[in-house]
Amino acid sequence: MGVYRVITFNIAHGRGLSLYQGFHSAKYIERNLARITSVLTEADVDFVAF
Repeated sequence: MGVYRVITFNIAHGRGLSLYQGFHSAKYIERNLARITSVLTEADVDFVAF
């Protein structure tokens, strides 16, 4: 049986540390989602659960 690397990630709609995403522009949220993509790419996992 193989070994799999799994990561769970609460992306919270890409809003970062803010409690409400309506306070942010689409550009801000897109930038946060790009950062999340970078983290997941560097983590080199087999499965991701959001």
